[in-house]
Amino acid sequence: MVSFVCLRNESSRSPVERLGAGYHICEAFSVSEAVWLCTQNHIGIVVVAHDFEDPEKMELRKRFVVFNLKPNTTIRELRWHLTPELSAAAS
Repeated sequence: MVSFVCLRNESSRSPVERLGAGYHICEAFSVSEAVWLCTQNHIGIVVVAHDFEDPEKMELRKRFVVFNLKPNTTIRELRWHLTPELSAAAS
């Protein structure tokens, strides 16, 4: 199971919601909450919603793998970024 933190606004919509089984998603609404969730749950990946704005989000790259969603990011692209070795094997 792949675990990650989804950093988003209250109104953000993203393909994360449609990933399905095999993913453990922790939602965060601030950079400090994302760091806390990553630390407490030993998670090393943060997916940032395309419309999440916070000057502190750049600090996440110093400690975690960060994937910034674009408005048109597909489920396939997201899965590839989260599990590239599994995606390559399925191709």
